[in-house]
Parts: sequence; structure tokens; C-alpha cells
Amino acid sequence: MKYTLKDIERFVEETSKTFCIDTFGKKYRICFDSEKQARQFKSEFERNTNVEKTTGILTKFFKKRVSKEILENKGIFRNEAVYGNSLEVLYMVYNDIPEFIYEIIRLIELPENIKSQGLYRTPGNLATMQKIRLEIDKNNLAILRQYEKDVDVLAGALKLFFREMKEPLLLEGIVDKILRILKKNNLADREALRPILGELPAAHKQALYVLITHLLTILDYKSENKMDAYNLSVCWGQTVIFYSDSKDLLQKSSEAVSVLEFILNYYNEHRDALKYLQQNVKKTEPTKIQRHDSKDSIGSNDKKKDKEDQICCMLSNLLVEVHKHIKENGLYFKNGSTTKVEKIVKRMKKFKLEKVRGENIHDITDALKRYLKEMKIINKSVCKDYYEICEREEKDILETILPKIEKRRTLDLILKHIAEVCKEKKSPEDKEKLLDSMSKILCEQNVSKSDISGPRDLKNLIKVLLSKYQVPEQPDLIKGLESNPNYLRQKEERERQKSMYDNLDYETKL
Repeated sequence: MKYTLKDIERFVEETSKTFCIDTFGKKYRICFDSEKQARQFKSEFERNTNVEKTTGILTKFFKKRVSKEILENKGIFRNEAVYGNSLEVLYMVYNDIPEFIYEIIRLIELPENIKSQGLYRTPGNLATMQKIRLEIDKNNLAILRQYEKDVDVLAGALKLFFREMKEPLLLEGIVDKILRILKKNNLADREALRPILGELPAAHKQALYVLITHLLTILDYKSENKMDAYNLSVCWGQTVIFYSDSKDLLQKSSEAVSVLEFILNYYNEHRDALKYLQQNVKKTEPTKIQRHDSKDSIGSNDKKKDKEDQICCMLSNLLVEVHKHIKENGLYFKNGSTTKVEKIVKRMKKFKLEKVRGENIHDITDALKRYLKEMKIINKSVCKDYYEICEREEKDILETILPKIEKRRTLDLILKHIAEVCKEKKSPEDKEKLLDSMSKILCEQNVSKSDISGPRDLKNLIKVLLSKYQVPEQPDLIKGLESNPNYLRQKEERERQKSMYDNLDYETKL
């Protein structure tokens, strides 16, 4: 005899006592032989399932969890060497964006690769991309050449780097300013794009320069690879632009595509303007940042790690925090609280920055100055050598002095930062004041000047060292887009937001 579901439910209700539980959106019916057993279970269940109490316990538990940021500062959890790191930290360590970006772009732009249909539109093998990621973190660039014929894997690995950065390539504030220009729909206002992008940190400008140059090269072969500006923007928009707020994702996705398409079209029309994004980088041997996968491995690795590596890593993170306040009035001029400054210096010596980020910026910079002064980065011997050759040309001074500085990598980090701060100082007096202050901090004083002729101002030495990081002045804005007679026609075509290559049977992976 066959029973329907209704027959079974009626049979259960008639022959036994039941108790219903509704949990996680699903209903369960428990059957008992007697009413007494059902009542006992119901009483026990209700006594032990106090929702508010359980929620409170879980909330309290999760609040006690240490944040990822604190774990990173304590060394328990560490950033990967390349992927998933901060672009500004990488720029300070490598004195440029990571070398693998240049290499992977070179391979993608090989003749047989750049003409591949659906470039950046066809997803690569995820397992292979993760393998490349791990090898790049070990500074093994040779892994890229193993896959030089698999352009989809290379393209995916490059996108993965930008997608997993701690902050987007195009920062949220910059994107908002560009969106305001787009909404005005005024050709004259669109000339403001270049000054807006000029507000990006040096690391982001260099990375943007390299990426836009690469994407424009792909556009040159759009008849073969079927990737126009709109298609590339769809593939790259949410990779270089992402938000901390997860609301209105659909709208923000569309805005990201529009912003990147506008940037691509602008620089496609004015390719000469790209050079003003490029930074004056001097490539150095990249620092090998070790990745620690577990807490157990930290002790043994830290003992082997050179102390300057630790100092550079700590200073890189601290300078990123200072850079956020680079437009602050009186930066490096105002004194901090003596008590707080001493505490910050102690934390810096222990490489513990978990509480430093919440301190007043003037306390942080004052502590940084004190810490650097104690380091004596440019010692007496180097200062004395400078006094003897100070009247020579800058190039000769650099070639003579730089090899003698033992803490060269630390000095590079600081000089690069000082160059950025100097750019924000409006008056020449403030710049001179900053350089004078830094000469007293970086150079060990009380050098014997007997029998030494020539200028004895160590501020000139700092100026010579800073010349490595000087960026050429930008000329007046180039002629507007409205001067191009074909621009309005091209603009109407772009507003269709439909690519002539949308009928390709490729999956778009954002």
C-alpha cells in the first residue's frame, strides 16, 4: 500500500506526539511516544536555546578577536612579498613597482600573444595562476617564461595582482572627482583629468602609467584581438577600482567601467600626456621580503633576517601612514607630545606599530625624526668625505658618497619620502627649513672640520642625494579634446556602450 506525504503526516500526528523546530530556515518534526517525553524535550530545548544569550556570547567572542592589522604589525601574520601587499610599500622597497609587472607585460605583448582574440576576456587556469603567484612571492621570475605561450594565464596573473592589492590602483577619492567630470559632460572640464591623476601617490602613478601604456598597446591591435576600449574597461574596471563600501555594487561596477574607459580614450587621443604619469625611478636590487605562513616559522626566520630588512619594513609601513597626512600644515615642523613621542620611539625599536596609527601625526613625525637621528644613517666618515669633494659636480658626489653609506636602503626610503613632502611644501622657505632639519637628523654631527676647505653645509649633501628623486615639471595642459573634430563622433559611438566585439563566445571575468 502506498502512502502520500499528507497520509504520512496525518499518521504521525495520530500515533505519536510531535515537536516542531524551525532553525536556519528549515523545519524539523520530532516524534515522541508519549506526551510526557514531548513536554520534557520542549522544556529542555527552550531552556538551552536562548537566542539573545547565544548572540551576545558570539558577539563578545568575535569582538575579542585581534584584527588582521594588529597581527601584521606583531609579525604573527605577514603580507605576501608581492601579491596582496600595499603598492606604496612595494614601491618603497623596490624603488619602483615590482619587476614582475614589467616582465609579464613584455610576455603578453609578444606578437603571437597580443593578437590573441579575447585577450583579458578569456579566463586562464586558476590553479596555474596561483602557482605563478606563489613563485613570484619567492622572487622567481623564471616561472613566467614557462607560460609565455599561455597568454590567458599571464593576463589572469597580472589582473590578480591588481585585484588583490590592499588599496585600489585608482583611489576612491580620485574616482569620485573623475565621476563629477563625467557627469558634467563638458569637454572643457575633462581637461582636468590629468591634474586629478597627478594627485595619486607616486607608486600608483607609476603603476597606472605602465598599465595604461600596456592597454593602449593592446588597442593598437584591436582588429586582431577584438578588444576595444570598452571591452578592456569591462575586463579591468573592477580590478583597478573597488570600494570599501559594498552597497550599490551594480551601479559602482558601471561607474568603474565608465571611468576607466574615459581614461583610456583620453590617453589614446593624447599619448604624449602619458609621460607625465611616469615617475623618475632608479631601479635597485629588489629587497626579498620573506613570507611567513605560520606562527611557528617566525622565530627561526627572524633570527636569520638582517636587521636592516626589519627596519626597512617597519619604516615603509610607518611612512605610508605619514603619507596619508602629507598635506597637513606644519608636517615635520610642529613638535609632538614628549611623553607620546617617547612611547612611539620605543614601539618603533621593538617593531610594534599596532597602536602607532591612532596617534597624532605630529607625534608620529617627531618620533620618526628622533628614531632616525639615533640611527646615524650618514656617519661622520661619510660627512667628512663629502666636505672634501663638496665642490665637485653632483654626479661625481653621488658616485663617491652613495657606495660609502652602509644603510643605503634605509636612506633611499627616507629620501624618497622627503622628496614627496618637499613637493607639497608651497614656499621655498619651508623647503629649505625641511632640508636643514633633515640634514641634522640624517647626518651624524660634530664632524671635525679642521683643514677642510669649501662649503660645510650638510644641507647641500641632502639636496644632492634628493636629486635622484626629482620629477620634471609638467608643462601647461595640452590642447583640449574639443579641438579634435572627430571627438564628438567618437563620443557618440562610445555612448552606445556596446562593443562591436560583444558577439564573441568568450566569458568575461571581472
